[in-house]
Amino acid sequence: VKRTGLSFKGEADKSKKKRRDKHHDSVPGEPVVKKEGQEEKDAEDDVPVVKGSGRIVSNTTTVHGFETKFKDEVEVGDTVMLHHPISLEVEMRLVMSVLSQRSMVLHQGFSKDCASTCEYHVRKDSLKIQEKAKAEVAEGADPSELQDAASKELQRLLDKKLKKQAKLVTVREKSGMWGYKSVTRKVEKGASAEDMLDERCKEGRDKWCCI
Repeated sequence: VKRTGLSFKGEADKSKKKRRDKHHDSVPGEPVVKKEGQEEKDAEDDVPVVKGSGRIVSNTTTVHGFETKFKDEVEVGDTVMLHHPISLEVEMRLVMSVLSQRSMVLHQGFSKDCASTCEYHVRKDSLKIQEKAKAEVAEGADPSELQDAASKELQRLLDKKLKKQAKLVTVREKSGMWGYKSVTRKVEKGASAEDMLDERCKEGRDKWCCI
């Protein structure tokens, strides 16, 4: 008697379909067609990630470092990767400006300000930006043209990040007779700070709160 593990009706068919789907993308003798977004993911995988020196804290979009070397290790267009101590997730932010060895500006603040010092990593996305800028500019072109092309590529990358960004707003709602709870809602993409404040104003107890 052949004994197998417990399985429900239809599970065997699902596993066969998954195996077929897995090998469907690569057919011998035919070019591999990458899905939408796959090329960008592969490009990100090729970018080196380095451990940053020292430790950092954050205040909105400004990052302050302790024994850091931002000028040597970080460039505009790089991505700062931080395992956030509060959200417990790896959060990534684009570097917009490197002010000094101990200060830089991000395109958006982390989900919560980091009051305690944290370790961080830097993904060198600036290398990809420079490569694309060189490809657009003719060989032997003026350095200012190369800088302009890099700035345009950085702006395009920033616009793409903001477009994909899902805006969230947190409001307080009454729960029970005496309690309150915080509820996070998703608002339409591209909502401004004023739109998010209007959403909070709908709740009487949040009327005078700042975002």
